[in-house]
Amino acid sequence: MNTKFGIESGPTITELEVSVDFTPSEPNQASRDLMFGILVRHHLPVIDLFGSPMSRPRFATRRGPASIKHVFRDRPAIRDLFEELAWTTKHDRQVVVDATYYVGAKDAPVQWSTMDKVKDKQNIAAGTFVELSEKDRKTRIEVTLRNEALTDLGLCNLEDLSTLNFRGLQKKFFNFKLATFETRPLGQRKAVSEAIERSRAEKFLVTGVIGLMGQDAVRMQFRKANRPAVLQHLHQQGKKVKAADRRGSGVSGTTLSFAELNKAVETALRHLGERVSK
Repeated sequence: MNTKFGIESGPTITELEVSVDFTPSEPNQASRDLMFGILVRHHLPVIDLFGSPMSRPRFATRRGPASIKHVFRDRPAIRDLFEELAWTTKHDRQVVVDATYYVGAKDAPVQWSTMDKVKDKQNIAAGTFVELSEKDRKTRIEVTLRNEALTDLGLCNLEDLSTLNFRGLQKKFFNFKLATFETRPLGQRKAVSEAIERSRAEKFLVTGVIGLMGQDAVRMQFRKANRPAVLQHLHQQGKKVKAADRRGSGVSGTTLSFAELNKAVETALRHLGERVSK
């Protein structure tokens, strides 16, 4: 090949897409819709939720920037209101099942997409595609890696794929979490706790675990800023503050690993690695 085409070096990797597909045991739209909702709600990608507005979740039912809807709110025109609006779901948009769901800025080192895969071999310029049969349709979550994301994985040349630890991609890019919610016995600020947990549940149902983590982070910042005044007030009343219970892992202590789903993805990635290395 080098002699025939004048190639001086081997092919390099500039972009890599890794996808995991979920196919119902009995092909049907309802099962794929359910899986789409599970993936969207429980996937917790690593992004700068507060500092990078263009990385935040969005979805589109057709191609073109005009069709894009942002989950938390429209693109900030004057100032970013994410922290102010994180307390409620008033301005949030719930992802529809016939959309493609994106997280991560366009052309960023890492971007995720989740979709109901019903077409294949699309040629956007020509407007052609292959309509998949019902049994071949699937729910797909995909990560696109570029630039430093490839470098961090040691991917430069095509031959590097044979040594990539595909199984390890699960924790980095396909990490799924379960949200936890608190219940208190009578007394102990039960009414306040119920109101907070009801707000958290609404946030999770509309925006998923990524939105819930944003709300929890804002609430933690608020508590931290007001804690000295609260402690002083309670001290004057002769009361003590009970340490907060951590129900789960993570910075906010409110999530658990979605072990069954993470294991299924890890297994799929391991099998993909085995095929690539052959």
